[in-house]
Amino acid sequence: MIRALIIVVNLVIVMMVRLFVASPSAEVKAPASVIAGESFVVEVSIATNGETDFVRYSMEFPQGWLVEKIETAGSTFKYEKQTVKFLWSRVGVVKELNISYRVTPPATASGEFVMNCKLSHTVDNLPANIQLTPMAITVTPATPAVAKVVADSTAKPPVVISVDRFVPEKEAGEEFVVSLVINKDDLTSFGKVEDTLPSGFTAKVIKADGADFKFENGVVKFSWFVMPAKHVLNVQYRVTVAPGVYGNQSIGGHFSYVENETGKLILVAPSIVKLKAAPVVTKEEPVVIKEEPLVIKEEPIVIKEEPVVKKEEPVVIKEEPVVKKEEPVVLKEEPVVKKEVPVVIKGEPIANTAAHGINFSVQIAAFTRRIPVSYFTETFHLSATVNAEMHNGLNKYTTGSFPTYQAAHDNRNQVRTNGIIDAFVIAYNNGKRITVQEALMITSQKWIQ
Repeated sequence: MIRALIIVVNLVIVMMVRLFVASPSAEVKAPASVIAGESFVVEVSIATNGETDFVRYSMEFPQGWLVEKIETAGSTFKYEKQTVKFLWSRVGVVKELNISYRVTPPATASGEFVMNCKLSHTVDNLPANIQLTPMAITVTPATPAVAKVVADSTAKPPVVISVDRFVPEKEAGEEFVVSLVINKDDLTSFGKVEDTLPSGFTAKVIKADGADFKFENGVVKFSWFVMPAKHVLNVQYRVTVAPGVYGNQSIGGHFSYVENETGKLILVAPSIVKLKAAPVVTKEEPVVIKEEPLVIKEEPIVIKEEPVVKKEEPVVIKEEPVVKKEEPVVLKEEPVVKKEVPVVIKGEPIANTAAHGINFSVQIAAFTRRIPVSYFTETFHLSATVNAEMHNGLNKYTTGSFPTYQAAHDNRNQVRTNGIIDAFVIAYNNGKRITVQEALMITSQKWIQ
């Protein structure tokens, strides 16, 4: 009994040790005090503890401090927003990673500074952070002769992202290939491209370029937890068209990614796939033919009455009251036409309100090239009519026309819940765009947040 208890205790201790060892650790070495304006070196030793995938080391510095890499141990080095980062998309089987970097405080710095640092890795494909002991350094003021100002040469311009989709230019058959080319610049963070396929389309992966592929609920997904270092990514998938799907079909989508720890999204211009036309012409012809006999049947009714008059003259005399009784029937129909006149009159205040000048709408997108309005109604399930207009050199797309700002604001919120998060309210005066503020002042309406 005692031996069994000892074995169980040993197993628990081993499991706890393994759980503790599974997380990476780091030791940071730096001088306790430095002189303002003079550089010093920070050395970091990272124990992977069995971690073979994603690892990132980062340290935050005060405003004006400069950092330059010395040893990266195969990582991607970045210094932006006063944070130094060493990133490994995959560490591999390595027990220890040794990195170093040179730090230069401003010549005007003085006093004690504390820099927070941390390690990041993945646990069950999700990011996990380990807070390290902060680095405390005392900065001694420098003499004017020593002090110097060094310009920050590490500023990085914003990345330029573009996504192009390629589909067959000619009529597609039962199967065809869709290719996506993603120019992501030097981003190596999370990225995902999604394509929404029409009903009756199914997809299978051909080329993933390091991404995880999924097809569910009509949506194709390529996801990178950490995007490869190369600037351009190429993915492909094969589409199978179900029987009974005809005509032109639209494929739309978007690319979402993380830049500077901020999530961003760009729309991918829709692509039109040409399928064979549906045989609908022959089905409509019988409908036209059935309507023609309805006109022909009314003509014999007039012809049959004529012989009745010729054969029995007394009968004609008796039928005259019948004709007179039919005349009031015609007279009764005239008031029906007159009753429609008030309906037109009731509609006039709406026309007068529009003619007054001010109306509000919701802008949902703007592109340099023209895109079918059906893309927005089908992709984002918009119930209102989508309008297209050329404004300031761009093809802009709006939905709805409202006499009040409140109604347009409510429609904007509904459009955002449908997936168009950048939708916003715009205003017109007699068909010409004006600012919303001008429209509110003219109509004495209040702005709503």
